[in-house]
This record gives sequence, C-alpha cells and structure tokens, in this order.
Amino acid sequence: MRYNQSKKNTLDFFYYERAVLGVIVFMSLFFSAGWLCAREDIDKKTEEEEKPEVTLATLQTFCFDAYVIDGECPPEICQLKIVEDEKTRVMSMFCVPKTCVELPADQCPVDMCQIMQGCDDQPVCYDQMDLEPPVCGGLAYSGQDVDCCKGLKKRCGVEFFDGSCDMLGKNSIYSIPVCLPCGNGICNQFENSCNCPEDCRKRK
Repeated sequence: MRYNQSKKNTLDFFYYERAVLGVIVFMSLFFSAGWLCAREDIDKKTEEEEKPEVTLATLQTFCFDAYVIDGECPPEICQLKIVEDEKTRVMSMFCVPKTCVELPADQCPVDMCQIMQGCDDQPVCYDQMDLEPPVCGGLAYSGQDVDCCKGLKKRCGVEFFDGSCDMLGKNSIYSIPVCLPCGNGICNQFENSCNCPEDCRKRK
C-alpha cells in the first residue's frame, strides 16, 4: 500500500513538473515573440526617422558628385544637360536632377515637387500646383484635393497616332488622372479613345 502511494506521488510530481516546464516554455516563446515584434517596430520607426528629407539641393549635390567623382550620371535620378554660362556664353555639360515627373517617388524633392496618386494607384512624383483648390474639379483638373465636378469623371489614358494606348503615362505629365466629361456622347477636348472610349472612336 505504501509502495503504491509512493508511486502515485512520484507520478503526480512528474506530471506537475512537466506541466510547469510547459508553462515556462510557452511563456518564454510568447514574450520572445512579443519582444521581436516590438523590436521590428522600433527598428522600422528609427529607419523612417533617420531617412533624410529629399530636396532639390540634395539631388543636385548627388548628381554633381557622381559625375565629377565617378564620371557617371546616374540615369535613375539624373540627366546630362548642356548649360550656357550667362557671362561667358560658354556651353558646358552638367549632370542635373531629372524633372519631377521623371523622378521616382522615393526621390521626390519636397521643395520642388509633390507626391500624388498615379494612374496605377501608386505614389508618383509630380510638379507642384500653386493654385488654390477649387470647389470641385473642372475640365482637365488634375489636382487631388477635391473630387471632379458633377458630370465629370477621373480618367487616365493617352492615345498615340497608331491608335495604341498608354493607360499609365509613367514618367510623364499623363501619369495622374484628370477630370473629363466622359459619357456625354461627345468626344470633347482632352478626350480620346483610350481615356473615354464611350465618347471617342478608335483611330483607323
């Protein structure tokens, strides 16, 4: 009888010990996962805070240094341009930043350009618009502060001479949607068979 009771106590202690160990392992994994998630959030925020603001001056310096030091003009951000000296009239080749619409969104200078929503619903770099936002967007309004006026719809699409379409207009002034009176049965100004197929016929 004593032997059976002792055996039972030993088994109870064994199972109790295993249960405690299981809880300890579970809590360790739980807190470790929480710590890793918190660490990732901290690292992400730190990276965002440390990312320097892109300005026209920083891009100009980057392009200039790359051309002078490395002898290359980085095609993603910069372009070669012939500039005439106002005093001497001497023509020189310089590596300068591309225009707003040609720059990638993550290299968009905040003091010269602005980030807008492109035709593919992705951020694009675009020229700043100095005009005050209207009550609603009129014909060919390309801003994104207000909706189009009644009867107008935001559309994208450029038609080429051969009748083909470019619906995204990447790296061009056609990279953002504009307000058009599509659906009125008339092929109005700024409309074509790509952005308003319901109003305009395809070129033959």
